[in-house]
Amino acid sequence: MSRAFRRNKNLIPVGRTLDCLLINPPFTLKERYGIINRLGGVTEPLGLALLAGQLRRAGYQVAVLDAMNLEMTLDQVLDVVGRNDVRVVGVPFLTTYFHRARDLVRELKRRFPDVVTVAGSAHVTLLAAETMAEIPEVDYALRGEAEFTLVELMSALGAGDGLDRIAGLVRREGRRIRDHGGQGFVADLDEIALPARDLLPMDVYRPTASRYRKRPAYFAIASRGCPYRCTYCCQITGRTWRMHGRPRLLEEIRILKDDYGAREILYGDDTLTVNRRRLVEFCEAIIAQGLNVGLRYSCYSRVDHVDLDLLRLMKRAGFWEIGFGVESGSQRLLDKVKKGITLDQVRRVFRWCEEVGLESRAFFMLGLPTETREDSRQTIHFSRELNPKWLQCTLTVPYPKTELWAQAKAEGLLRSEDWRDYQPWGAWSGKSPAYLPAGRTAEELQGLYKKMILGFYLRPKTIWRHLGSIRSAAELVKYAYAAGVVARVKLAPWLGGGRKG
Repeated sequence: MSRAFRRNKNLIPVGRTLDCLLINPPFTLKERYGIINRLGGVTEPLGLALLAGQLRRAGYQVAVLDAMNLEMTLDQVLDVVGRNDVRVVGVPFLTTYFHRARDLVRELKRRFPDVVTVAGSAHVTLLAAETMAEIPEVDYALRGEAEFTLVELMSALGAGDGLDRIAGLVRREGRRIRDHGGQGFVADLDEIALPARDLLPMDVYRPTASRYRKRPAYFAIASRGCPYRCTYCCQITGRTWRMHGRPRLLEEIRILKDDYGAREILYGDDTLTVNRRRLVEFCEAIIAQGLNVGLRYSCYSRVDHVDLDLLRLMKRAGFWEIGFGVESGSQRLLDKVKKGITLDQVRRVFRWCEEVGLESRAFFMLGLPTETREDSRQTIHFSRELNPKWLQCTLTVPYPKTELWAQAKAEGLLRSEDWRDYQPWGAWSGKSPAYLPAGRTAEELQGLYKKMILGFYLRPKTIWRHLGSIRSAAELVKYAYAAGVVARVKLAPWLGGGRKG
């Protein structure tokens, strides 16, 4: 039994009658991050908290079991289900932990055949019928934004009627799988209940080591949707960008600050800055209400959606870091994946961040379609030229139903449809890439990937830059901890740990 589980036993339902139990399936940090697992993030399942909030508003008895972050085993999860009278169990299916969600649902049905099982989240949105065909133990699947769809399903199950009218539902009719169509996008996000964070073990959560300065640090979502057409993106929240209203956003900030002691809030939106006017109004409201005092914020953006004045305002509002998807140092590859930006735009925005005093984070991908070794070297060189405070890189993963996935299949370059191989951090966990550009090998790309990350952070200028930014004992401990992990990675080939690259 993990320490996190023992500390939060009061949140584990026992002897209750539950209309719905939402379970984040067991999936360990070691499985996700491999040799760098101790730097990995333990982040709250906001999707489940939003579903729980909506169900509770509708009058249903609901609980959330975050087995993933409580480090629970499958048997411990099943024991919790057995200790309660549970009517419906909802399980999210992301591609990266599809196999764990599948194992959970299969064993649930074997031990508790009367429990109704509902699958949702990104993978199911993209491959609902295929998921149900592979896993007969899934009774229903929900596509898209499911806050209202799940409430409708619960109501129909209770009434024994009304399933036919639910958009975004996929269900069984005898041996046939019927997809109702639609994905249930929510036009007005303020109609969704606040996330039921009181059902989560909030003391457990921490972002990845580089994503926060001070804890507690929690994630929030201010907007959904992205109007862009990058070939590697699933677009499960649609192309229509929608943002919560200012009163709702400010209310959530106050809840995180007053109820959970938040010192930082990380906005996980695909692109917080799509609508400049809305973001300006939000930042001005934060400043006017003093919510930039004792609180810091970070977010993701695009280099074509910020300007110098906006960055200055964000800094005043308490934003300390902003992350940009750069993806590649090759303009040809950026055009190939329809990123819609130029390298000169990237250079300019990173200079602006330095000028304003905002820490910048650059996200890159290695192994994009048609990428040559020289293209990879250009990307490594460009990452060092930009010199962001933080660098993140993944090997390219062709997620299902993306344009990249279709292209890889058509060209015969998709090496696996075993979802366990669809891991963005697979280079650290010994996973073989599901996709490789023509003429490239896994060993070569994984080696370049590690060279890019370690070569960037082990430069003397980077080390001195980070040491010079330490402002507290807690930050010093964090950096010392990270140094230990890096040393372990460097020594792994000689100690027999990890996979040589």
